[in-house]
Amino acid sequence: MSISSTQTASGRRADSRLRGLADLYAFLTRDIGGLGIPSVDTFLVGRAVKRPSGSGAVS
Repeated sequence: MSISSTQTASGRRADSRLRGLADLYAFLTRDIGGLGIPSVDTFLVGRAVKRPSGSGAVS
């Protein structure tokens, strides 16, 4: 996970890279919630990952 943060005129903005839903959940509940922040606005960006053949993925 990597996180960067910037201060703007409208408030603080943070960008993070997470490996999966478990990391997202942990980040929001443990890291953000642990700071006492009651709510956050989120914007999720995903990208397709091509799995190598033979990985057990369903075609």
